[in-house]
Amino acid sequence: GIAVGDPIIDNAAQNAKVAPALAAFGLLMEDEAAAVAAIMANATALAAVSCEASFREWNRVFNDDGGSSCAPFCDFLFAQFTGSTNTEHALLGAQPASFGRFRPWLRDHASALHAAGSPAASGPNVSFSEGGEVYAAMVASGDFCASTARLYAELLLDSTPPIDVLVYSGNLDPL
Repeated sequence: GIAVGDPIIDNAAQNAKVAPALAAFGLLMEDEAAAVAAIMANATALAAVSCEASFREWNRVFNDDGGSSCAPFCDFLFAQFTGSTNTEHALLGAQPASFGRFRPWLRDHASALHAAGSPAASGPNVSFSEGGEVYAAMVASGDFCASTARLYAELLLDSTPPIDVLVYSGNLDPL
């Protein structure tokens, strides 16, 4: 089987839903929703030209790579508009304390997870945080902008034997 976590599986379709979803959650004022909608429309248009440019535009809202593509001047409009940095659960004002435990656990178990030596697990300041070389490679390769929804459907429905597909996306994750 295959597991896909917190995916961008169809950028064009998903981008158009970001501002309405955040507004429906009551997290954006009308002017903020209009700004996010414009950013997402621009990100969608840029995908045909440059996935990296598309990502940088999209990332103005979510800072999803932890700032590695925009530091030290990241917009992170989700945080500015909502007051929360918790993009994983849009209705919480902050991440639960327990969220701080999983990255140290990953670091402590990197060998057992066969992640030791990977870019996310290497270097003097290993944090297993989002961003960095791994995230940049996903964007540079075009994977961030590729529509993979059909691929997952084909794996599940057309493979012999069918391949189990688990797609995780939290019900309150605006991504």
